Formats: sequence, C-alpha cells, structure tokens
Amino acid sequence: MLLAGVDVATTAGVLGHSTPTTTLGAYAHVLSESKRKATDRLGDAFDAIAKEKTGT
Repeated sequence: MLLAGVDVATTAGVLGHSTPTTTLGAYAHVLSESKRKATDRLGDAFDAIAKEKTGT
C-alpha cells in the first residue's frame, strides 16, 4: 500500500497496526529499496539528458 502511494496512517489503520510507527518499523526496508530504485532511475534520466546535450 505504501508503495502505491497510500499514506502511512491509512495503511496502519487498514493493517490493524496501533500506530503508523509500527507500520514504518515493519516496512521500512521496503521503502528504502524503493527509494534506492527511484534515485537510480533519476540518475539514469540525468545521464540520458547529459548525453543528449553533449551528443555522445
């Protein structure tokens, strides 16, 4: 749910967690991996733009 953009409080409620902190503690590793992938994609996009501008 978090990866789909559902906020932490709503996700916690749906999953039956007592607090959003519980949800974040349980799924932080998933969010970290998602963040790494997003930054990798951003880097790839910047590389493509730089190549386009330099003609290489």
